[in-house]
Amino acid sequence: MTLWQKAKHYGLFFCEKILLPVIIPIIVTCLVINYINPPILPQIESNIVINTGVKPSVTSPFRLDLVSDKTPWVTFQIKNEGKGGDEDLLFNISFPENFKIKTMEEHYYPETFKERVTKPNKKQNAFTARFTSFPAECAVEYRFTLDNFVKSAEEVKWAIISKGKNWTKTTKINVKTQTSYNFFSTPAYGEEAVSTNTVIATPSSPIVASDSEIGRSGVLLGGYDPVAMSNGIFRLLQQKGLINPSEAFQIKNMVESSKDGVLFGGVNVLKFCEIIINSLVAKNVLTISQANNIIGKAQKSEGVLIGGYNVIVLQVEVLNALLEKNTIKFEEGQKVIDNSR
Repeated sequence: MTLWQKAKHYGLFFCEKILLPVIIPIIVTCLVINYINPPILPQIESNIVINTGVKPSVTSPFRLDLVSDKTPWVTFQIKNEGKGGDEDLLFNISFPENFKIKTMEEHYYPETFKERVTKPNKKQNAFTARFTSFPAECAVEYRFTLDNFVKSAEEVKWAIISKGKNWTKTTKINVKTQTSYNFFSTPAYGEEAVSTNTVIATPSSPIVASDSEIGRSGVLLGGYDPVAMSNGIFRLLQQKGLINPSEAFQIKNMVESSKDGVLFGGVNVLKFCEIIINSLVAKNVLTISQANNIIGKAQKSEGVLIGGYNVIVLQVEVLNALLEKNTIKFEEGQKVIDNSR
């Protein structure tokens, strides 16, 4: 038997008798654990919104009367987007030493989730709460009214630590703002979810709706309701034939099924803007350059930044671009804006 034959013989023996009996069970176990029967784990996510009281400036041919909120406040939202619950979760937030928490509001989703909170402790410039458990599809939101304006998120310190993990840095922060307004988000969970059936227009809805038929979230950013503006743009695009009934139905479903990030009355307005801009680019109504310009202005603007974008500026810039290309009339775009107040 040659050296090559011996090597081949022992190699096959090693694979058949030692390697395969060990490797195959490991592979099967990994497949079962990660794909067939994945572990049920929590996924704690958080959002912070800071009002600095600064009025943003927006250049537009449309009349846009943005207003600023002169009350200093910060909101912090924690929610479990995973399939499993977490245990012994500690939340702490603190502001600069010369700051004072004047009032604090607490909202729990569902309301019975409040029973899981133990040892809440509010000091002059800090707040701490401990949750015995943090089940899936539960959320809490705190709104702090302060005696001074926070100028940036870097001035606020927070920690979110549970029994098994430190979520402080790994948690996705959906909102970091330099400026914001009357904003208090309402996540939709279970029976307490806010219905979105009347928020985003459907193909069966009147294309030209009266003011009373325009769905609203009740949330104002700089004096404008982002859901009402979304509805106005959506109806206008259908009226102009830029979105057909089939596409409108698909867009409605995509927006209503998107529950990540910050929601306004249960609606992901940023997702709506993303879908609309992509659709207009695909139809050659907007160029890629125009789309990038719209997005860039929304990123650079002050105001409430949802996922890094000012959604009011984002929507107004879409109207600006459509007006510039003579796709809509000035009066039509202005009506969408005015009906959003």
